[in-house]
Amino acid sequence: MREEFEKKYGNRFTTRLDEHFAKRNIRGIKDCIREAEKEVPLEANPIFRMQFYYDIALAYADVRTLEPSDSHLEKEILNYRKAIDIYEMEIALIEEEATEQEDYSLAQWIAMRCYCNLGNTLCETNRYIAAIDSYFAAICISDTFSMASLNLSAALFQFSIFQITPEAEQYFTHAAYHYFKLAEQYQANLEEPGGLVGLDCVRQHWVKRAIDKYGVRFLNEELQGFGERDYSEKEYDYRSWLSGFRLFLNIESELIVSSDFWGDYITLPDNADSTFYHEYTGLFNQIKQEYITARYLWYISSELQKPEEGSYLDKERNLKGITSNDVLCIRESLLRQSLKMAASTFDRMGFFLNWYFSVGLRGDKIGFKQIWWDTIRRGKSNIPNPMKEYRANNPFLEALFWLQKDFVEDNEVSLTSDAANRIVKMRNNMEHNCLRTVKRTPKSDPRIKFTVYTTESQIEQNVFNTLKLLREAILYLVLAVNVKVIQDQES
Repeated sequence: MREEFEKKYGNRFTTRLDEHFAKRNIRGIKDCIREAEKEVPLEANPIFRMQFYYDIALAYADVRTLEPSDSHLEKEILNYRKAIDIYEMEIALIEEEATEQEDYSLAQWIAMRCYCNLGNTLCETNRYIAAIDSYFAAICISDTFSMASLNLSAALFQFSIFQITPEAEQYFTHAAYHYFKLAEQYQANLEEPGGLVGLDCVRQHWVKRAIDKYGVRFLNEELQGFGERDYSEKEYDYRSWLSGFRLFLNIESELIVSSDFWGDYITLPDNADSTFYHEYTGLFNQIKQEYITARYLWYISSELQKPEEGSYLDKERNLKGITSNDVLCIRESLLRQSLKMAASTFDRMGFFLNWYFSVGLRGDKIGFKQIWWDTIRRGKSNIPNPMKEYRANNPFLEALFWLQKDFVEDNEVSLTSDAANRIVKMRNNMEHNCLRTVKRTPKSDPRIKFTVYTTESQIEQNVFNTLKLLREAILYLVLAVNVKVIQDQES
């Protein structure tokens, strides 16, 4: 399969890219990328398409080394995700036996590197939580893929120093050490020329720091929790389900699946604001409450039994989506409410950011995406947005800036995820259009004037993606406030 790909596409793309990069020919690389983007073989085998997007992402990485730019980083992230989407939606869901072993192994080979490289790019934007998820995905394919273990270790060490509590710093340091030892165990698999150098850098800087602070004995012991909580069977099922998706508002649950950490423990730092602390705490608790409610609505919908085949009435186009099954109606309503509530909570976060960081937006112009605009309207003129300066000194404001690229429309910002448009368009269609749920979305039909069709699985996927983004954003919000508190104390 790999030889077939190289024969059909490689000579016209990867070889030329290597030649241009060796000559530091930025224009040549960009021209090659533009040609490749026009030739993505959409009809081809999914593994071909994975390799194609992976190579395009690597090309943007090459361009960034010669010409650093946010736009190149955005496109690098986007193309890794395009390759990963193909793997997750077209390959990983199929039983391994249904695919030729050699082809399946090649798909995993590409996917591991996409997950690992995506994690690296996300770390560059300070989105440590999303990066950790990405590294874990690579390790789940093979725990002997030592580049993922090594990079995960470095990310956990870096993230540990920003934790608010000493206990959280300990947990992240402990996990970082574990994955460093895993990378060390399989160091023979470090493929890149700089892999062993990276291993030594982590050892000399981070591992030495961890041993000096905590000691080898602690780092090699199993972590001790608070003891098992006494949950009812129903409560246990609910919390176990949330833990599986890592949806708790609890930074430690990124690493520890024990029921000790099944809770939404995140709060604002006690000294977030001495004068208006009660107001900011009230607003933050409202953000938490809305997230938890949206999350619970999704959980309830998943608990309702899906209707059997044939629940939708007749085959007529204008009756599709009308059902006699009450459970289906409730499931769909819960999913829709979950998506709308989660999406609207982002604007409440924008309101918090605007006041806490004194951005200066007024009236109905306060929203999550407006917070990141380059300029702010003042009367008849525009003034620079101070958030740009704040981002430069606060890694988690920078993380929120990059996270919003996964969420808003492509005519507003450069996208880093195909899911962004899907989420926003679905939310807008729910609010302002006729969005109908069917078993299968119909093909283009001139008799359809305004109705937009979707499936329950598409709604559910958008709900999950939005909840994951919102959880990540809430955790970054607290960490960003904590960084500001520390900076204010030091000044």
